[in-house]
Amino acid sequence: MSVVSPEFTRLLSVYNDNYVAFRVTGNIANKTAYERALNEINRQIGTLQQTVGKDKDYIQGFLQNYSDDNPELVKLHEQSQEIQRVGPKIQGEYELSKRLTTSPQVQPVDQTYLYVKGGIVVALLVVVGLVVAL
Repeated sequence: MSVVSPEFTRLLSVYNDNYVAFRVTGNIANKTAYERALNEINRQIGTLQQTVGKDKDYIQGFLQNYSDDNPELVKLHEQSQEIQRVGPKIQGEYELSKRLTTSPQVQPVDQTYLYVKGGIVVALLVVVGLVVAL
């Protein structure tokens, strides 16, 4: 099922073709055609926005009436909103935990090894300093 009607798709195509043709050739007939297509596109969008607004109002009214008759619906809706709010955070924590448990464990470095390397570096610096001083 297509979300966009074939008529609307055709209008978009007419607008695009005539706009490009006008920009390339400067032909006023193309400008008139793309402006008419744009006006019709805007009119159809406005009509769809009104329809969506009416549908939204109807749904809100239905939910209000239904929630008055069924207080459990309100409770379920609140729980759903809480899950939507907390869910991404929990998923992030889960992903982090999963990465930490599946990543290879790094063995701690022996500090004696670091002291020996540091001593060698210091000794080399002293030797270089003596060589440069001579």
